[in-house]
Amino acid sequence: MDGVGGYEGWRWIFIVEGICTVLVALASFYFIAPWPENAKFLDPDEKALLLKRLALDRGNATTDRLTLDAFKSALTDWKIWLGMLAYFGADHTASAIVSFQPTILKQLGYTSSQAQVHAIPVYLVALVFSITVAYVSDRVAHRYSFCMLGVGLAAVGWSIELAQAGTPAVRYFGIYCCTAGGYILMPVLVVWLMNNLGSGYKRAIGSAFQLGGGNCAALVSSNVFISAQAPKYPVGFGVGFTLNVLAGLCCTLLFLGLRRENRRRDGGGRDDRWSLDRKKLSNLGDDHPNFRYTV
Repeated sequence: MDGVGGYEGWRWIFIVEGICTVLVALASFYFIAPWPENAKFLDPDEKALLLKRLALDRGNATTDRLTLDAFKSALTDWKIWLGMLAYFGADHTASAIVSFQPTILKQLGYTSSQAQVHAIPVYLVALVFSITVAYVSDRVAHRYSFCMLGVGLAAVGWSIELAQAGTPAVRYFGIYCCTAGGYILMPVLVVWLMNNLGSGYKRAIGSAFQLGGGNCAALVSSNVFISAQAPKYPVGFGVGFTLNVLAGLCCTLLFLGLRRENRRRDGGGRDDRWSLDRKKLSNLGDDHPNFRYTV
């Protein structure tokens, strides 16, 4: 399509992909059920079973009324801010790959078309890691160690690139580590934060903050790989390593804070909240004294 309508081929890629995204989004509005009880593909018994499981999963942790107190609680929740910063670091790793991957593949002697083909295995390996970790993490109901696995893999990758160690093949291996680490960390972080925000409006606000703020990392990754510094990119790789460390630090603080709060609640340290009026108690979300955080 290069030259069609006076546009270069690369512009048409964005146009076509953008149109497809908009069309799918519009269709999804009519096909995706907003609530389990509205799902037409479930029979009454399946709806009842799903609603029961959801009720057991969230327990008393609901924020079904968007009151001023509930809104303030979401905006000042330290978990949301740590989750957003951690996601910022993870997203930078994932989005930065496209900035230096072509340079490394070119050093390996590939043409532009060959480089595109050799980029595919990188994402396939990341896909396998991401799905495997997601499954195991869910089975053991634990998040922190898997987040640190992603941080560790990405740290190996960033260290290889920053040190300019070995041949281009070694740097190609570093791409695998960075990509796998980023794609392990991002989905686990999202689920981890959602696990610990109860349900309702607070979870919706937390999700918007984490994804909206975290995806701003692309603004950084697209500007730190300075063309004049190719192929070493000391600023780009240094920033990548630093933000990956930031993600690991935020995950650790989140883990320690959640574990400490669980121990406090186990010891009755939040039992004073039982004295709140029934309406306010039922809208506390994850602040409810019965709620226990996933670590």
